[in-house]
Amino acid sequence: MTGKSEMKEFVKGADRGRALVTLSSKARRYARALTRRDRSLKKLYNMALCRLSLQLKLAKNLGRPYTALIETSNLCNLKCPLCPTGEGTLQRKPQNMTFGVFKKIVDELAEYCVQLNITNYGEPLLNKENYEMIYYAKQKDLRLIMGTNAHYMDDDRDLRQLVMSGLDEMYFSLDGADQKTYEMYRRNGDFDRVVGNIRRLIQMKRKIGVDHPAVELQFLVMKQNENQVEEIRALARDLGVDKLSIKPVGFNNADWGRDEI
Repeated sequence: MTGKSEMKEFVKGADRGRALVTLSSKARRYARALTRRDRSLKKLYNMALCRLSLQLKLAKNLGRPYTALIETSNLCNLKCPLCPTGEGTLQRKPQNMTFGVFKKIVDELAEYCVQLNITNYGEPLLNKENYEMIYYAKQKDLRLIMGTNAHYMDDDRDLRQLVMSGLDEMYFSLDGADQKTYEMYRRNGDFDRVVGNIRRLIQMKRKIGVDHPAVELQFLVMKQNENQVEEIRALARDLGVDKLSIKPVGFNNADWGRDEI
């Protein structure tokens, strides 16, 4: 790292204890850099093994999962009819994940995982440890994605935390171009509140001068909103989102009882 001549020059005229502390700090930074590089190479190698396994149609994957989803909360303020949480049919206890459990999972998968989504059947911003979880996951060099219904982003402090947290991407479902259409599926939702909070989040990004998190607007096409596709495109342009996804409805029937399907 530091040659003898450089070390002598450094120590010259300085307190020896201070020099040793500074040298130790440099060593720690160097070690962290090596760790990040090695970890990234291992992740890329693992991803290549997974891709190769897919192309060769192997019965057993040669690698380990390089994307993951952790449900940090299955609590939600909305009552969406195709969501088991919204319908009250989720066969799990309603609760927030603790940071301790989250940390344990992340520690197990971080060596090989590249991307982590922390949203499933719930609103992650209802978990008070959400920002601590985001920060910890980012320390493990994970690309982090979070979806939210945007009802808990009213305070500028919350918006600043979201922007500064390290999140790489946020996605918002807005399945209507007005309150009447939006709440037909996003029951209990407030259209103006959602649009206003997305707009303010993007403004906060510009104010701070960062390009993250990338903002994606999702529009699930259904019978009641199929005539609003152009309106949602116009709204997406007006808001200045990074991406607009227009897609069909889909759900995982594994989380529904057989009688409900």
